[in-house]
Amino acid sequence: MHILILLIFLFAVPSWAQLDNRFFDDTIPTHKTTQEQLHLTIDLLPFHKNNEYFNPIVEGRTFFGYQAFPKLIWYTSQNVILEVGGFLQKDFGNPQWRTIEPFMRFSYRKNNFQFIFGNLEGALTHRLIEPLFNFERLFSHRTEQGLQLKWNSSRLFLDTWIDWEKMIYPNVTFQEEFVSGVNAALALLNTPTLKISSILQAINFHQGGQINLPAPPDTTTPPARNALNASLGIESSFIDSTALFSHIRWSLFKVLSAHTQKTRGKGWYATLLLSTRFGTWGASYWKGMHYATTLGGELFSSYSFVPENFLYYAPIREIVIVRYILPFKFNENACLQVRTEPYYDILQKKAEISWGIYVRFFINQKLYQKVL
Repeated sequence: MHILILLIFLFAVPSWAQLDNRFFDDTIPTHKTTQEQLHLTIDLLPFHKNNEYFNPIVEGRTFFGYQAFPKLIWYTSQNVILEVGGFLQKDFGNPQWRTIEPFMRFSYRKNNFQFIFGNLEGALTHRLIEPLFNFERLFSHRTEQGLQLKWNSSRLFLDTWIDWEKMIYPNVTFQEEFVSGVNAALALLNTPTLKISSILQAINFHQGGQINLPAPPDTTTPPARNALNASLGIESSFIDSTALFSHIRWSLFKVLSAHTQKTRGKGWYATLLLSTRFGTWGASYWKGMHYATTLGGELFSSYSFVPENFLYYAPIREIVIVRYILPFKFNENACLQVRTEPYYDILQKKAEISWGIYVRFFINQKLYQKVL
């Protein structure tokens, strides 16, 4: 059955390797003039996502709340941008703020090149496929801090970064943690109607350190641990605004996992998406063997994320996810997106569903402009 599904994906009709998540992008607003300017921006994301899951791999849960980025953006020149502000997250049903933290991002742009120091263009903006990067990190790890280098041209898209998640100091009893990653897409064919790209993606989670102390009852410092997930694939995008389907995209990836304490794994991930004026319809197919993930979607794992089932292990996972994404634009500053994503576990013969509602509100108000 899985071979038939792959053939349907590959030969249906010839993008994004990940789902098209530009709705959630965290990119710096474009600055088209050479004059020095100061802007006030407010980026608000109310969210609701409900997973009706009752399986031994991943628990059902609900995400419900909002995130906000109030920032001042100083365009010191056409190439140098400084953003200063804060990030706030409030989960409904919790009287306390979940997150209140400062935000600082220095960015240098020159033609197709971009250098970022501080808060990264992170989370779903990395455009990684779901087996490598969990969509729900949008709610748990929206902000990332570190270094990032990007290149974006008609031929090559490159995003490489290091996200420093946990700092250690002398005599602490825990390890440092950071994430490094790369997403490189090379266009093999790029025309107004057809684009074909080869894509390499990798993300590594590291725990280690030399100045931390062992945590009792251990008497020696724990060894470094690494969790690597990588993929190599091809995707194609066909655009025809006169057809019933204005945009057709498919992708196929070979995925690998190599974790310090787990069996090496692999898998195949294929996606087909059809964009229409009534929303985006699509499906994804996954077959994984001994696949382990730390940062990727939990549904794709052979290892359980449920605490009471932590010993559960499914050597082979085979699932089909059906997708429907409906956008709605209120005005130039506000839009809404509704997502429905039921999936079917082929081996367990079990169907479950997830859905979400999201609003994006963004304003960018110029406060000051230097007169030349």
